[in-house]
Amino acid sequence: MTLNKKRLKIISVAIRHHINGITIPYNLSNKKCIFHKRDGLPMMLAIESFLTISMQCNHERNHIFKIPIEPLIEWKIVNGAKDGAFKHGHGLRSKYSDTDHEKCVIYYPGIRGNKDDCKDKEIPILVRISSNKRKGSIESFSANSYENKSTLITEDVANQILIVSLKQKQGFLNKMYYESSIAVKQTDKRELEFSNNQIVTNMKNDSNSNYYTYLLDKNKKTFSIEHKCLSNCNECKLRITFQFPDDYSVINQSRIAMDTNRFLTSEYIKISNSLSEYVYSVEDRPYIDFNIKNNNESVDRFRICNCPVIKIKEAFWTSTAGQFPCGSNDNSIIYYSLNEKELSKSPITLSLYENNLYEQNDDQSPHLIDERKFWMVRKAIMGG
Repeated sequence: MTLNKKRLKIISVAIRHHINGITIPYNLSNKKCIFHKRDGLPMMLAIESFLTISMQCNHERNHIFKIPIEPLIEWKIVNGAKDGAFKHGHGLRSKYSDTDHEKCVIYYPGIRGNKDDCKDKEIPILVRISSNKRKGSIESFSANSYENKSTLITEDVANQILIVSLKQKQGFLNKMYYESSIAVKQTDKRELEFSNNQIVTNMKNDSNSNYYTYLLDKNKKTFSIEHKCLSNCNECKLRITFQFPDDYSVINQSRIAMDTNRFLTSEYIKISNSLSEYVYSVEDRPYIDFNIKNNNESVDRFRICNCPVIKIKEAFWTSTAGQFPCGSNDNSIIYYSLNEKELSKSPITLSLYENNLYEQNDDQSPHLIDERKFWMVRKAIMGG
């Protein structure tokens, strides 16, 4: 059946981002965090990003489908290095700059220290959330068997200012300790406190992901999304299917992206998997063909060129010792290594698991993807 006979109309293909909150490892009753200047302050964002496809059936009813994608997050300390830095790497390999990426960062109030360290501060940090579209690429969709009808994908890039409040603790023995909290400045000038036991939405989150079913066919090649509940149209039962190219590497199993087997004791370390590295790579994205079906009958097709990375898996981490102070569910996480009193637990085993979003009835989910052993080394020994 052709598009004209069915009169299905694609209204838009857009990318939407929803910022749900930010986590810090609070250890005070007022949901604030005390941290040592040498350790830094770990932070982790909670974000949902979707490829949103809006269409109208021949009964003039609107249908919206939301396909999860992997977002690209960029951090920037607004006033530059004078207001602190983000830590990159670990141990003697650590480097520092006023920019970072991925959902989690380790913030340091100052590396060398200055006379203003004793003053209360408010540090503005810009967070920019977008898709992983490459600059200069053409993102378009075409109907009617890829005729010369194309439209750019629109995107609402989310820009947010986080305010990190720092207050140095009183007393000579406490001069290296800060009390910290985080607020977000919204466009309406309101400020909301963030902590890891509450989720605050900085924009209306209409994702309603619970209203969709994500499925993978028996051959494990074709992905689909459909409504769980009745749509606005009582006659149409629309579903979108898509399939990755055979050489699409992102659907392969990811790995722990670390080039060491040793960690220093009592250190925050950012660890990522290989999928996270792919999201931030400069590689062009492949095109992906989508098929719109009504009661299993194909009614239209379209193609997205240089398509954002579609999220088909959720990652989470476990370890035999140590902590994940901001949570353990994402492609990148913060790990806090053992202290010297716990060295007998070394080596620790870090495990990466994945749950396939499109195999919700898979009895074997989640899957163990990768494991690595790491030895703990005292800070006093390193560089001695």
